[in-house]
Amino acid sequence: MKSSDEERRRIPNFLGSTDARKWQDSNIRLRQPQTGIWFTEGPEFRQWVIDDRSQLWICGIGLAFFYCDYKNSKTHEPLEILGALARQLIAQNEECFEDLKQFYDNDHEKDGSIRSPTVEDLCDLISLVSTRFRMAMIIVDGLDEISNNRAGITRHLKSLNDRSNTIKTLFASRPEIDIGYELEGFSQVSIATNSSDLRLYVTSEIERRTRE
Repeated sequence: MKSSDEERRRIPNFLGSTDARKWQDSNIRLRQPQTGIWFTEGPEFRQWVIDDRSQLWICGIGLAFFYCDYKNSKTHEPLEILGALARQLIAQNEECFEDLKQFYDNDHEKDGSIRSPTVEDLCDLISLVSTRFRMAMIIVDGLDEISNNRAGITRHLKSLNDRSNTIKTLFASRPEIDIGYELEGFSQVSIATNSSDLRLYVTSEIERRTRE
């Protein structure tokens, strides 16, 4: 049975309300042209794209699909992070939405109330819907900005690789010890060691201020 437009609007809200596109759109507007090419053309990223179930940790100020923002504590919550990731995958595939409807129905209690999903529930949902794709990329930036239990949240995000053969994970943060411990075994790229983006930014700022 085909899902109604009303169901498509209502049921995804069960997974939370944080919209990662707000941060994505803002960062795209602020991006200095030509920055980041050293990374996207580098061997670590190219290998991450090619390999199945690949893992990559960017050490430094990062690149992401979901942004953990220190100014917005809501983006530190594991249910919001995982819910936002799940919603993005579900929006791209009709079969994924049917998976969500089943997930939603399973959380209805006999008295009509709805049981809130747990972190494990959402990890399982992401694992399930990822199988609808040949490859699903999970990208989260700013793990170091999480104010509470960031090691635990990092551990849950890392576990997505173990749950599905189609998931690639890429995380970005400062090189904090607790995050590094959880991401042991990930390939690493240190943004701090690359100065080309800084040179581009400084040159652009000098030109802008000269014009003004």
